[in-house]
Amino acid sequence: MSLFADHLEITLYGASAATHDRVTGVQGSYERCRQGIEMLLSTGVNVALKSVLLSLNEHEFSAMEKIAQDYGVEFRLDAALFPSFAGDRSILDLRVSPERAVAREFANPEVLKESREFLKRFRPSETDSLYPCSAGTTVFHVDPYGYLFPCLMVRKYSYPLLSGSFQQGWNETIASIKKMKLSADSKCRDCGQKMLCGYCPGFFEMENGTEQVQSPYVCALGKLRSAMINPELCGG
Repeated sequence: MSLFADHLEITLYGASAATHDRVTGVQGSYERCRQGIEMLLSTGVNVALKSVLLSLNEHEFSAMEKIAQDYGVEFRLDAALFPSFAGDRSILDLRVSPERAVAREFANPEVLKESREFLKRFRPSETDSLYPCSAGTTVFHVDPYGYLFPCLMVRKYSYPLLSGSFQQGWNETIASIKKMKLSADSKCRDCGQKMLCGYCPGFFEMENGTEQVQSPYVCALGKLRSAMINPELCGG
């Protein structure tokens, strides 16, 4: 579940109890999820649904989209799967191929149209910053143990708030990531597709043990999305 300024995002892991509960590993989680969605909607909360594309639930994505339509709420998916913070890599076995993931993302012609219009309006500025995102600038994360991080996915840099102030942690530790640069031999340096691939040094750290080595899976997603959105640039 994610809270934004204008809506509450809830993750749906399947369109049936069998699939949803298999993914979560919690019996009854599907029914409780549906009940929670309906309770929020009944009180006027602006809800949006999302899901993580897995080999376990890929077959139910159309049904999940239908659930969102029936509720009258937005729905989006994410194919990004990375090792856990504890280092468990078994979840990578549940990745859907980049080809199937991108085909699913753009199965709705409106999504493809909106993506093309978005890229016409917003062009990323060229930068050699390792962290060109909002992490450590306008975004931060505090875990249940009182540690301050640049964002939820970046765990390498932290500050114990229980033994210091937020300002000190922000200025001395968190903001330091903005000084970091891409390595000279980084394949991401001149790629120009960071808005399409899901570029994230935090993800790279979890998958490869270093922020500087990109994920081949993420890279493949970016190239395929670019081919769909800008076919004229890819010989299409």
